[in-house]
Amino acid sequence: MRKRPTCSYETKNLDEFVYELGKGILAELRSKGRKVWETFLDVVHSLRSTISFDINGNPEWSAGIGDITRADVTLDELFNYLSCANKPCLVAIDEFQTIAGYPEKTVEAALRKRIQNCHNANFVFAGSKRHMVAQMFTSPSRPFYNSSAIMGLEPIDRTVYCAFANRHLSRIGKEISREAFDHLYDTYDGVTWYIQYVMNMLYTSLSDHAVFTVEDVENVADDIVSQHRFAYQALLYQLTSKQKQVITAIAREHKVASVLSQAFLRKYHLGASTVQGTVKVLLDRDLITYDEGVYQLSDKFFSRYLA
Repeated sequence: MRKRPTCSYETKNLDEFVYELGKGILAELRSKGRKVWETFLDVVHSLRSTISFDINGNPEWSAGIGDITRADVTLDELFNYLSCANKPCLVAIDEFQTIAGYPEKTVEAALRKRIQNCHNANFVFAGSKRHMVAQMFTSPSRPFYNSSAIMGLEPIDRTVYCAFANRHLSRIGKEISREAFDHLYDTYDGVTWYIQYVMNMLYTSLSDHAVFTVEDVENVADDIVSQHRFAYQALLYQLTSKQKQVITAIAREHKVASVLSQAFLRKYHLGASTVQGTVKVLLDRDLITYDEGVYQLSDKFFSRYLA
């Protein structure tokens, strides 16, 4: 059984979600032959006029978000296609918790209804905000309650990860010490994106060290933060003085179990009422997260910059 994967990236409203879903489906169909993608175009009437063709006669997604005038209609058409496709489909939606923040408040229910009636496709809902995803699928008041099997992806085992890194480094006659890799792994909580970023910088560095050390890891992390400093400065400029004070305090602690504890408030000269309101704003803006009982910055490099 062959399945067609499609992916929707982080979006801000239903129009953008529909745009990414349609774009992802067409991109996957381009290589499947004319008959396959013509079936798609025949079903998606609302966007057919905005799809162009390259010099080889293959369709290209030239539709803009503004071309989606009735997202609900286009969404129905996309699901109609998935339902009638000649082979089963696999639809993977990344950062699925984002839909909970759309201005359209009925998106969860609308998607649940369409997915429930789409028997020709399997769906994978992925998200990095565990507590938000958990609420969507375990709260009886939410449309997706008990609709899916839940699987948590733990960090890659550090021993396996270190061996993987050294296998690639060996191609250029280098390696990373276990001490240095453990330091990197622990600093970024085993999160692949950060580890891969640092390792890639080490791989392409001009260092003459045959074995990368903790110092090399720290120097590369400092270089990464330095490259992002203008973006971080612009981000801080948008925050109020209290928001800067609270987010900096959390960054310096790395992880905070209680932002209202007397020890935390006294250490950073903060007031409980101010912190409570400020933390809510920072959470809403996704600048900090609350997961597994601790507050921390969403961007670990930004946290390093502030600390």
